[in-house]
Amino acid sequence: SLYGEFYYHVDEPLFTTGPSATTRVKQLGWNVQAGYFLPLPYIRERVELALRVQYLDPNVDVETPANDAGARDLDQSNPTWGYLGVIAGINYFPLAHHNLKLQASYELRNETKRCLEGQSGDGCTGFINNNLLVVQATAGF
Repeated sequence: SLYGEFYYHVDEPLFTTGPSATTRVKQLGWNVQAGYFLPLPYIRERVELALRVQYLDPNVDVETPANDAGARDLDQSNPTWGYLGVIAGINYFPLAHHNLKLQASYELRNETKRCLEGQSGDGCTGFINNNLLVVQATAGF
């Protein structure tokens, strides 16, 4: 199987002048995913290998206005400014009709962030490794 998506969005500001002025924000993202069932006895139609690559930049070409007062800085609701992830996984279907799926995947996720003013010497690289292991079961009925 092969699957892909492309995401592009432009957020126009409500106010371009005055104390509430903001700038236009462009967002760009995509992902591509492939899956392959191994053609071997017994595991054919039961074991699927999957690979996914995904990218998101929620703030392409953002210019921070002078009156922004740090609105686009890092905080608990905005910890990163995008990521690139590569995910490899395996799916196992113990039932012939695929009503039950057991999954395991590992993601190599590299996130980017804006270093805050004065942070460059404090270990801030603008780059975070945030890898993730996911194991789950899905049932259909």
